Order: sequence, then structure tokens, then C-alpha cells
Amino acid sequence: MRQIAAGLLVVYVAIIVLATMTSNGLIDKQTAYAIQTTLDLPTAITLVAFTALSIKLEFDKPKYRQIQKTTNYDAILIVVSALVILALIYIKYFT
Repeated sequence: MRQIAAGLLVVYVAIIVLATMTSNGLIDKQTAYAIQTTLDLPTAITLVAFTALSIKLEFDKPKYRQIQKTTNYDAILIVVSALVILALIYIKYFT
């Protein structure tokens, strides 16, 4: 299930980025708008949160005790997730 969520997140981000980048020249505005309206931001945010929680659950396993002792991975996950969400919001609404 986690691999599916991570795959969907990658596909979502790729489609959002491609639709935004190609809306200026390769495809017409109406097609770009149709693609972008089918990709809703709450689903992308949910996929980001689910992926971050899945990574946290994986790092909580006993085989990663060394990482748990040396790295504050919770803060890293929160920061990376927030950056991905902000990037998605920027791409979706400000480009």
C-alpha cells in the first residue's frame, strides 16, 4: 500500500508539473486547464502526508535504531513534506 501511495504521489507531481510547463506552448490553454482541474490539491496533500507517515513508520522499526539515535528524522520529514506541499501550491496556483 505504501509503494502505491508513493507511486501515486510521483505521478501526481509529474502530471501537475508537466501540465503547467507545457501550458505555455506545447498544448493549448483549454487542454492544460482540463488537465489541471482534474488534479485536485487536497488529494496531492493527502498523498504527501500518507507518504511521510509511511516513511516515519518504516524508520520506527528496530533495524533503524542507529538512525533514530543520530538523526532527528521527524523534523526532516515535516520540513520536506511542507516544502513539497508549498511547491505543489505554488505550481498549481501561481504559475
